[in-house]
Amino acid sequence: MPVALVFGAVALAVGIMVLVFNRPQAKNSLERVSSNRTDSISEIVEASYNDLLRRIAPTNVYPGIVPVHIFRKQDGVMRFHCSGGLLEDGTILTCAHSFWNVQGKNRKPWEYHFRVLQPVPGKLQPINRLLPVDISLIEASPATHDFIKCSPGLSKIIDPLEPVETVIQGGNLRFDYYHPIQGMIGVKSIVTGESAHIIGRIKHTGGPEFYILDYDSFQGESGTPFVDPVDRKVYIVSRSMKLGGVERQVFKLSPLFTGVSFCSAVRLR
Repeated sequence: MPVALVFGAVALAVGIMVLVFNRPQAKNSLERVSSNRTDSISEIVEASYNDLLRRIAPTNVYPGIVPVHIFRKQDGVMRFHCSGGLLEDGTILTCAHSFWNVQGKNRKPWEYHFRVLQPVPGKLQPINRLLPVDISLIEASPATHDFIKCSPGLSKIIDPLEPVETVIQGGNLRFDYYHPIQGMIGVKSIVTGESAHIIGRIKHTGGPEFYILDYDSFQGESGTPFVDPVDRKVYIVSRSMKLGGVERQVFKLSPLFTGVSFCSAVRLR
């Protein structure tokens, strides 16, 4: 059944999302509020990143797309920025919002580099520019468009891009509907080889439609491609949401699932 009137606090770069589900004709709604965090976000990301490195698949998961991690040079230090997939044409497919000029996030022109992860993490290589997705190579699914391509080359300072959709940073957000997918869709992370499922689609008011992946991503996993080997569709991690009882009930997930990811989708030709 579609779920209407869903509200939440959402962050770019797969931060934490908290939702409030208002059921039709219900007298009271249930609201989950995120607590103030005193721990270090950078320490949490570093711990999660180190754990991810231990889980990298030793061999290619899907022909034609190789996992990479993208870094930005900030104050002379290379910082983990996001994930992506190196395509056969030599470009890197990743999420677009990691390069957006998001108000309040102090986005600046940065220098970017990438590292191929298989068979073992290699040396950092420079990124020269950002490119729109070439539709002759990749077919975009309707209303899911948080993706972009990076072109390797001589190192260059890259200006931030203007957002192409409603920027989701926090506060309350209304969702129009959630549609589950019958039978779900089996996919694999090209980074770790782990299996997951696309369980449905959700549309937020004034914004795009996303696919829901039953995978709990952390900040920095934006841009991670999950592939469906059957129809060559690639699902790119865009947002994340921590799950409570209401969310698990809506998405029909067991307590074993601590979070889900919102994904954009493209199809390799």
